[in-house]
Amino acid sequence: MISKIVQIILFFMKKIILLHFLLLFYLNTWCQIVSFPSDSTTWYYYSEDNSGPNPVFNYYQYDITGDTSFNNNSYKIVTGNGLSYAVRSDSAQKVWVRSLNTGYCNDTSEILSYDFSLALNDSIYVKGCNGDSFLCIVRVIDSISTNIGKRREIKLTGAETLTCLMSDTITWVEGIGSTYELFYNFINFFFGGPGTCPYYFYFLSLDSHGQNIYFTTSLPELQIQNLIFVDDKFIVHSKDKIKLIVVHDVIGRLIDTYIPNFQICQLNSSRLTKGLNYISVITERNIFSLKVLN
Repeated sequence: MISKIVQIILFFMKKIILLHFLLLFYLNTWCQIVSFPSDSTTWYYYSEDNSGPNPVFNYYQYDITGDTSFNNNSYKIVTGNGLSYAVRSDSAQKVWVRSLNTGYCNDTSEILSYDFSLALNDSIYVKGCNGDSFLCIVRVIDSISTNIGKRREIKLTGAETLTCLMSDTITWVEGIGSTYELFYNFINFFFGGPGTCPYYFYFLSLDSHGQNIYFTTSLPELQIQNLIFVDDKFIVHSKDKIKLIVVHDVIGRLIDTYIPNFQICQLNSSRLTKGLNYISVITERNIFSLKVLN
């Protein structure tokens, strides 16, 4: 009888140890910090200018180009789109930015742009380079799918007067930055202040140490097929107007870009790599990731 009781106790102890191990594994996976890039990195974005009668699209990038220091703190210089910034991160949790753009933003004080230590329902004052600050609240902490796995994302509301977002939500992605614009804090100042910016900005991908990282769609495959597809003549068909198409090969190298502004777009098959190609498509309402064999 005692032997039977001992066997039962040992059985449950093994189960408890296994559950404890699995819990530690899960927590370690979720809590694993992805550092903000500090070298050999390029961010790719595209903008939509609605200041004229017809929208104008621009494909641009930011690069880490050097080093600098302020007040005994070391910064990386990030340059692109005709602008430069000094960026530093603190234990991969907080990212501070200084403007280096005389004539655009003369306030060179340090601004906290990202804080990945925030918890759900925490509040933070998001500052612009003109001294304005706006109270934002963390509404969602989740993960977002990329081509190399999931990344932690934080969604904040309350920024509708800071930038000309299509909604009042700013999305931060760990190890990448913002899905809107890398230096979103400064955008409203450059283009006339809150509510007057004629631009929309979209994150495309990040190239770090030769590896390209981009978001993958979370829409079900059947829903994607109903909205967008590529036919056997390499023509992309969409129910919504296509704003931008970006083609990558299987290891993430940029192959081609298209700005059709129509519901169909003919891909240049001679520029596609032999075998599998990955295609990112931005429409008026969604971002899709497709696979095409050549």
